[in-house]
Amino acid sequence: MNLFIKSTHMFSSLYAFVFVYNSVIKKRERKDFLLLLPALFHIFVSLLQSNRGNILQFLISVIVMWYMTWHRVQAWNTDINKAFIRKMIIVIASVAPLFFLATIVMGRYDTTTVQSVDPLYYICVYISGGLRNFDLYLKQGGSAVRGFGEETFVSLNNWLASHMGIGETYVRHLEFRFAHGWGAGNIYSSFRRFYHDFGVKGIILLSLFQGFLSSLVYEKARWRNGDNRIEFVQVLYAFFAYTIIYVPIDDLFYSSNMAVSGVEKIILLYAVYIFTFRMKFVVTRPHKPLKLSLLIPD
Repeated sequence: MNLFIKSTHMFSSLYAFVFVYNSVIKKRERKDFLLLLPALFHIFVSLLQSNRGNILQFLISVIVMWYMTWHRVQAWNTDINKAFIRKMIIVIASVAPLFFLATIVMGRYDTTTVQSVDPLYYICVYISGGLRNFDLYLKQGGSAVRGFGEETFVSLNNWLASHMGIGETYVRHLEFRFAHGWGAGNIYSSFRRFYHDFGVKGIILLSLFQGFLSSLVYEKARWRNGDNRIEFVQVLYAFFAYTIIYVPIDDLFYSSNMAVSGVEKIILLYAVYIFTFRMKFVVTRPHKPLKLSLLIPD
């Protein structure tokens, strides 16, 4: 069942990427909306699991693929025109109410407290709560370090403990915080995990490595322009782009993907990519290939 859910996530992302690709190059047909059926199923499963994070990560991946495809058509011009900004504002303005609606559907909307009834308060806590709680953690302190990478490499530590008997398992969820008598949640940004395990040097070095690796994959994705298909490196970057966006909220780069589960995701993503594109099950409309000369500024 776990493998089925992961596969559904991969298929929903890839098919949505094709829909975005065909839309941006102006080759979308009416039947292309069928490509969004796996996405709807993935969202439905996430709602049943009470996991809004999966929905948010999926939407981030689709937006990043849209951004990359748009740049690809524009020969990777660094300028972003007003039309693109306007579309982005419309998308974000549309997603925010749906995300809040998902909170009500999942039963996480507590009407017994004043702060929960206020949607603006809820949105502000979700967006800025990570940095606010990290500040409270620095002032008030937190749990003591029990092992190497207890919070940063939680998935890897748990895998080693359960499969090889090395170390011990750790709980991923952190303690709740309160600011001025109001609940501030239990998200601390990625910096809390780095600082807890490795101090200030950990914040600097781990952030640098994540930025370097993400930039390396992005640059490779930027220069791979297949004739009429989406390259795997572009899929790889778009699929894991949420780990960058999530930095002010929580670390998902090291704690979730720097482990065996991360390798499994990449292998499964590649298998679904081969199934989808190499076997011609999903069609991307052809467009005029970009010449290398267009990619070099005057």
